[in-house]
Amino acid sequence: GFWHSRRTGKALKGEEKFNQKIFYHTLGEDFQKDKPVFGDELAKDERPSASVSLDGRYLLIRVHITSGKIRRNDLYLKDLQNPKGKFESIVKGVEAEFLTDMHRDALYISTNYKASNWKFMKVQLDKATRGMKHWKTIIPEGRGPHDYFSIIKDRIFLRCLENAHSVIKVYDLNGKFISKLKL
Repeated sequence: GFWHSRRTGKALKGEEKFNQKIFYHTLGEDFQKDKPVFGDELAKDERPSASVSLDGRYLLIRVHITSGKIRRNDLYLKDLQNPKGKFESIVKGVEAEFLTDMHRDALYISTNYKASNWKFMKVQLDKATRGMKHWKTIIPEGRGPHDYFSIIKDRIFLRCLENAHSVIKVYDLNGKFISKLKL
């Protein structure tokens, strides 16, 4: 099966994208029988999305919140190997954005938290819910912002703005600079 987000119930005109929750769908079953697994406590304009680690152990929920002064998001993690496990908060209520990717045993986080030009952080998945004190900045804030990243095998590809154009910088998984891609 798989996790997905969708609205619950009928929507009022103009609120078609509101009241989203995360559901688990069993293949071959009617999707309307899917039960919500996350989102009962969310405000109607908070939008959750879900992703699963490649090994299938962790479920990461991102809750996008755009109703405040600035865009921000909360993060939650659930260990799927623990049948009694609950969603635990990674970050909640912080006025910043946290863009994430789970790769191997780590959570990689691109954030503008205390970094207007964004920085890149890493935390082991088994410590992700223990607070930001366990996070390590592996690529500090640069002179220009970065706006996208991708992790492929043992490399982090970070798109940065330099001298009014984009460049792709390549780093290892610990944040050591390797090269710039020629575009």
